[in-house]
Amino acid sequence: MSTNAGALLERFRQVYGHTSFGQEKYIQNEYEYKRDRGQEMRESLGKDALQRLIDDRNWPEICKRASKDAFTFQQGALARWNEYGWVTKLEEEEQEQFCLALMDFLHGGSTFRDRFERFVAETGDIFARFQKRTGWLTRKLSWPFVSYFHFMMWPEQEYVLVKPQYLQAAAKLAGFDLGYHSAIEFDTYVRVQQFYRELWPTVQQLGGRDWIDVQSLIFLASTPYLPNGKNGRERFLERTLLESRDLDELEALLSDKKQMVFYGPPGTGKTWVGQELAHYFTGSETGRVEIVQFHPSYSYEEFIEGIRPEAQKQGPPLFPVKPGVFRSFCEQARANPGSRYVMIIDEINRGNIAKIFGELMFLLEYRGKSVRLAYSGELFSIPENVYIIGTMNTADRSIALVDFALRRRFHFFRFDADSEILKRWIDRNSVSEPLASSILSFFDQVNNQIEDRDYKIGFSYFMRPGLKEEDLKRIWVYNIEPYLDEYFFDRRDEVTKLRNKLMPDLQDS
Repeated sequence: MSTNAGALLERFRQVYGHTSFGQEKYIQNEYEYKRDRGQEMRESLGKDALQRLIDDRNWPEICKRASKDAFTFQQGALARWNEYGWVTKLEEEEQEQFCLALMDFLHGGSTFRDRFERFVAETGDIFARFQKRTGWLTRKLSWPFVSYFHFMMWPEQEYVLVKPQYLQAAAKLAGFDLGYHSAIEFDTYVRVQQFYRELWPTVQQLGGRDWIDVQSLIFLASTPYLPNGKNGRERFLERTLLESRDLDELEALLSDKKQMVFYGPPGTGKTWVGQELAHYFTGSETGRVEIVQFHPSYSYEEFIEGIRPEAQKQGPPLFPVKPGVFRSFCEQARANPGSRYVMIIDEINRGNIAKIFGELMFLLEYRGKSVRLAYSGELFSIPENVYIIGTMNTADRSIALVDFALRRRFHFFRFDADSEILKRWIDRNSVSEPLASSILSFFDQVNNQIEDRDYKIGFSYFMRPGLKEEDLKRIWVYNIEPYLDEYFFDRRDEVTKLRNKLMPDLQDS
């Protein structure tokens, strides 16, 4: 079965309006930064440069260079920080082992298969020890980490980038049997090379220069998020069921203050729309969008910076200051000032906002200003290209209870339990009668009993693919009635009345 490159090119056309790999906007967005980074890597990780550092036993510098080169990939989401940042945190003996393995992998004299398999085995062992000791977010060595060095440094020599999510989606679209296995094995790498080879003649004919263009085609064809623009806009509206004017308003609000909060009752799509808006706004699926969730025990130390113990082989433990998730995110954004970055804070009102944000309250209002952080004493500012979207459930805590200082710094956009959204979903999914009427009647009757709009039930309870009439009973029993029991805790007869009204219809269906 031949590979259908045309299916991938059609997605390429949706993004750029053409299928030319020589077009200026494509080169700027997809090719130029990878080409330039590859050149920098050939210099900083070249054979002579590495040998000098090895002779000096300067293991931290080699690890820093390997990590730095990957760090700038955030522009194109070729790898995530947790997939490669760990090399800078290894103990000295482990750093030496990694550096020697990297030297052999990049510049050794044996076959690429032998070098590949040695690197995976040796580095995999190093990472396994490191992960067990630290609880690092990534649980195993990743395909992007193993494959990006050669791909970026020598894309003209048929080295490939293996990013499973995109490869599998693109291969399925093109009708290519990738035979992918999550285990990092050379045979899988060879199969990916074959996929690239089958796409290369088409890419070359359309102005492609090397396998960077093949990788870009795979990425563009498989990502569910299109760059900001007409098609990205259509994608957002299709996935959120919002109207065009809603997107205009959201984009204007986020651009204005650079931070906003979505608030409303449960099940109204706040987190979903927040993620979709973040991807639309950044033009990126991963890399430039991050999500965290606040909770009552969430702290400043986790979000901004704090002291965290580090065990030593000998002597007492060390207590270095470690950056938190938001500070690390800001440093990524600072390294790529030309790209937008969005952090989503889910359930922002469940944390002690004043305690978690600390100096951030000042910086949110005065972008470009710096303050000295409490633990490290270093000056810190929020880059202009960082945006924040918070979500809060009004059934959990009223907006009136949110710190006024926070409200002044954020725009607040309300999500209501709107039956129009549910109607659009029913139309979009071709839900037939009488099920469509049953869903809408169920939704309206429940919400008509709830006077406070902050506690009404959202439409997402019903937006389930393949929903059947009998599923409405389960939704009532396991989702809605427990919620109403809490809302009507002193008026249980209201729940009983509603159950008696709805359940006969459900039982008779």
